[in-house]
Amino acid sequence: MQISAIRYNMSCSYPKKNSTKHTAQQSFKGYTHELENFSSQFDMNGGYYLHKSFVKYRYPDRLEDTGVRLKWEELTPRERDIYSSDEGYMPRIYIASPYEEIPPEIYKTHTHIQKNDLWMSQIKKDSMEGFMNFACNATCEMEHYKELQAKRDEIIDKNTKEIELLKERHEETLKNCPENINAKVEEKYNNRISQLEKEIEEAKQKTERVDKNMEKAERRYDVLKKLDDICRQITSKKQEIYELSSYSIYGSNNFRIGELKEDVEKLEKIYQIRQEQVKRLRNMTSSKIVEIALEKSEEAMFAIEQKIEDAKRQINNLSMNEDVRKAFIDKINNEEIPEIQEKIKEELKNVEKFYRQYYPEWCDV
Repeated sequence: MQISAIRYNMSCSYPKKNSTKHTAQQSFKGYTHELENFSSQFDMNGGYYLHKSFVKYRYPDRLEDTGVRLKWEELTPRERDIYSSDEGYMPRIYIASPYEEIPPEIYKTHTHIQKNDLWMSQIKKDSMEGFMNFACNATCEMEHYKELQAKRDEIIDKNTKEIELLKERHEETLKNCPENINAKVEEKYNNRISQLEKEIEEAKQKTERVDKNMEKAERRYDVLKKLDDICRQITSKKQEIYELSSYSIYGSNNFRIGELKEDVEKLEKIYQIRQEQVKRLRNMTSSKIVEIALEKSEEAMFAIEQKIEDAKRQINNLSMNEDVRKAFIDKINNEEIPEIQEKIKEELKNVEKFYRQYYPEWCDV
């Protein structure tokens, strides 16, 4: 069954050499998905409150149902804290690694399994949408192999030390033992040595594939990292569009233009009134009082005219900026993003070639 890979939001750097200690998310041994309670309701006082009737669970994509239903006593304290009978049974999801042999106890203690196989069809589909951090999948694969190698090395180191210690003590033990039990001591010694050597050989055999695949996984990281770097450009362009289209930049200008047009409309009405006043004063018999009134009315009319011209100039400037902004958005959508997508298509050829050679089981064939 084809299972979609988890999309990691975090950036995964190249794993450090000789490092076997990792967080649950970084370790490719697999881990239990932590449920998120994202049903917080906003109250009128600016705070948040939780109510069990609003509890929801964030599920990863495409899960394999194990058929397990957890009972109340099997839940962790956190799971009990967010559990709601209205939502049915509590899910517990195990995020597995590619090629991980999932232990039977995982199926018994989890309601769902998420396999983290990264199929070529998914890479083709998702790469056009922007940065999906495909290289993280390869990083996690390497971490999985390192986990297995660490366990193997631990067994080899432990058994080798015990073998050396047995050899050191064996001759001394034979010297101090009665001759009639030397044969039993020798047999016990040989059996223990054989058992330890057998465990070492079994550990090496189990990780023989791991050693061969580690280099392959490292190459997959390099291949997917190149694709990620190009896909990241689309995400960057989409962020530009978002910023250009956001209310604070784009919507607020529209709002300001609307305000200015209303101001112009009001000012033009006042201007017409002042204009009529000036006409009447000019037709009146000349006097000192009339001259002063006419001067003030003309000044007021001129000031209103300046305000109207200033408002119209602002409208033109904002409209011009708006056009430029729209032109930028159109250019990004119609020119820049398609150009990046063409680069992605070219890089996908290299990815697919690599996949078909080294990961044919993920090529949807």
